[in-house]
Amino acid sequence: MDLSKSGSEGISQIEETQLPLICGLPDDIALFCLARVPRKYHTILKCVSRRWRDLVCSEEWRAYREEKASVLRCWEIIFIYLGGCGWSEDATKEVYCYDSSRNSWTDAASLSTARCYFACEVLDEKIYSIGGLGSKSSDTHSWEVYDPCTDNWKLHTSPNVVPEIEDSFVMDGKIYIRCGTSVVTSEVYALVYEPSSCTWKHADADMALGWQGPAVVVDETLYVLDQSSGTRLMTWHKEIGKGCSTVVIDVGNAGNVGGVMVSTSMPKVNDTDDVIRLKCLAI
Repeated sequence: MDLSKSGSEGISQIEETQLPLICGLPDDIALFCLARVPRKYHTILKCVSRRWRDLVCSEEWRAYREEKASVLRCWEIIFIYLGGCGWSEDATKEVYCYDSSRNSWTDAASLSTARCYFACEVLDEKIYSIGGLGSKSSDTHSWEVYDPCTDNWKLHTSPNVVPEIEDSFVMDGKIYIRCGTSVVTSEVYALVYEPSSCTWKHADADMALGWQGPAVVVDETLYVLDQSSGTRLMTWHKEIGKGCSTVVIDVGNAGNVGGVMVSTSMPKVNDTDDVIRLKCLAI
């Protein structure tokens, strides 16, 4: 056994434990900074140094994050499960929150009114619950805003907001909702929310006309899966302002291009088919 080698390794470990966690900062401030790093990056923290690895695996680290959880919440990823109803259950206003800093679910502030089949979007790190069906008919023309840092909902009302909302998305710092198609005129009733004035206005008529199916925004570009006649992937050209146009994909080169959305042609689904929809939001 090489005693000189093992002795030098022991000395280097002792010297490393005497070094600050972050050069130039006291350890208490460094710990406060490192504790704000989201849980998904903790594995990377362990690779920085032996001392960081021992810290992240220590009881001190767990206890510190547990103690400072209220401060760290706004820096962690938070999942919110809110509202909804069941086949034999009325709409609920219950809200549950998953806090990744604690790796646990907790009760959050309840909605002001019970809602189901409502639109839900995130704008400026706040959750918007819009329209939907509830237990009180007077609340059908309303929306609520949730601040995860204060755990508080704020209720708003507008006669433009209707309960039957079919789709929604966020683009250019505004919320868009589609409230169905008129049986008489075949026009799409779509609204846009202006956060600066806290008001709902009618959306661009050309864009609403092309919004005939599920929509998603990728890199500030609106894509619509048009199901009015078969299935077509459409995109909205904001700079032109002339409705949605069909997206043409070069199938031969699609495998060599990153970030490609592909849709296959298929018949329109029968009216008797049930379609279940899931929306995931991240703050």
